[in-house]
Amino acid sequence: MSNVETYREKALKCAHAADRASSTGERAELFGLASIYMALADYVDRTHEHGAAHRGGQDQEMQRSS
Repeated sequence: MSNVETYREKALKCAHAADRASSTGERAELFGLASIYMALADYVDRTHEHGAAHRGGQDQEMQRSS
């Protein structure tokens, strides 16, 4: 399982736990954690896509100069 999938799964678990929480404070904390995990997953996903595209460009440059 990739980091992105792991973070999204954790976000979903936090959201489900928040739905079952009895206190408003606990619910807010769990939804906050879910939001952080989703933001982290999105960040890793964007970084991975950008990094792969960037490396691809470097590989092409190296092939041209060979």
